[in-house]
Amino acid sequence: MDALLETYQRHHLIDRALAAGKDRAAALRCQQREELSVVDAELAKTEAAIERYLLAFEAGSLPEAVCGERVRNLGTKAGELLARRIELEYEVLDAETPTITRRELAKGRRHVADTIASGAPEAKKALLQALVAEIRVKSRKAVRPFFRVPIDATAASGYAAARICAEAEHDRLHE
Repeated sequence: MDALLETYQRHHLIDRALAAGKDRAAALRCQQREELSVVDAELAKTEAAIERYLLAFEAGSLPEAVCGERVRNLGTKAGELLARRIELEYEVLDAETPTITRRELAKGRRHVADTIASGAPEAKKALLQALVAEIRVKSRKAVRPFFRVPIDATAASGYAAARICAEAEHDRLHE
């Protein structure tokens, strides 16, 4: 709890964690947009193939037995591509850049400090479960907690992907 409180007082760590979260969100959005472009191209290609098969069938140059099976397969593929396209559209919207104002951050710090100082054991436990991302133990003297940085509550997860490590920063400063 002391490491959590101390870490939340280090403005530069929080700023770096949020910047890293923004960078990851931007990279994720870029990757999702690229996949969306690929899915759109594949969907257009599949729909064009369906159209060609139907035109060939209507022109009488392709028997129904051959055309029907192939069009059903292409229709299934088009449905799957359309479903993936919709998923990607929502993912792009959900991957918006995490934001938090200085005022929200200060309010969060006060909440953490108040909960640690005078909160019920259940409240402290809930706080730690929400804000401790990981604890790495290399030895009795090398324990590194990683904390989550709360961000905009409208984000999909409610927390930035960014994590901060008090001990890693401490080690870096003293090397």
